[in-house]
Parts: sequence; structure tokens; C-alpha cells
Amino acid sequence: MSIYQKNKGKKFENQVADILHKYFYNNNNEYRRLYNFLGNKQLKPYRDLSSGTLKDVSTSDIQLNLLYKFFPFSIECKFWKEFKDLNLNNLLKEKVSQLFNIFEKQVKPVAVKSNLIPLLVFKGNYTNIFCMYEKCDDLIYLDFKNYVFLRQKYKIVLFNDFIKEYNEKINK
Repeated sequence: MSIYQKNKGKKFENQVADILHKYFYNNNNEYRRLYNFLGNKQLKPYRDLSSGTLKDVSTSDIQLNLLYKFFPFSIECKFWKEFKDLNLNNLLKEKVSQLFNIFEKQVKPVAVKSNLIPLLVFKGNYTNIFCMYEKCDDLIYLDFKNYVFLRQKYKIVLFNDFIKEYNEKINK
């Protein structure tokens, strides 16, 4: 992997951490109050500094810190620069087997070890951000208009739709 690819991956992980913080800060009153009360910028979600450096993956790419209370996920991020037109319609043709392998071999083991819900967040070059999660009791109540359902077990949706729907459900 070239330095350029690693830098794009790091940028993407930072972007995901920023999206999560901004969304919950603006849309979850309890998170905003707690974050403001504690007044520590280091409590924001951030890219784990060891991300992409270890063969034995033992932590998720994003450390959620304070956000774990509101968004209990172990997040693995993947950026594929070679896919410029990735969307929900052509997803099945592109990276499906790779997505399954990453989910089963990287995302799930880290999540299980951390007692969190596994979530794969990914995108192509100049595409929307997607996420993939496994159907489970914790997420059964999430309802999306646009999604791809794979192997009777996984759902892929736009990442922004996922965090919006999840936040709305936990705040009911």
C-alpha cells in the first residue's frame, strides 16, 4: 500500500470521526450537554493512532470516547480509491466478497472483544459513505427506505442515514 493510499485512509477515518461528533453534538441533547459540561476536546471521537499499522488488529479504527454511551459500535473504516461510482445499485457487483471478509475477519472479532456492535464504514473515491452491519437484536428496530440486504444477514445503508435512524430510535 502506498503512502498516498494510507493518507487517504487516515483522512477518511478522521472524516468519519468528525461526522459522528458533529451529528450527535447537533442532534442529541444529552451528548451535547455532557460534552459541553466536561469541556474536554479530547472526549471527541478520533482516529485510533495505531489504525492501519498492526497486522493483528485489536482495536477499532475510531475511538468513540464519550460517544460510546450513545453509539456503542466498533468501527472499521475502508476507503477504496479505485471505485469512483460506488452506490447501492452497483454494490453487489463490486466489493461484496471483500466486504464479507473484512466484516468477518476484522470488524466482528474486535467488536466481540470490546463488547460492542460491529460496524463497517466504507466508501469509494468521490462516493457517498456507506456502512454495513449484521442483523441482530440490538439493531432490529432500524428501518431504512434504501438499503441492500445481503446473505439474509447483513444490511448496507448510507452512513448518514444509519446514524440519523439510530439516534432517532435511541431517543424515543
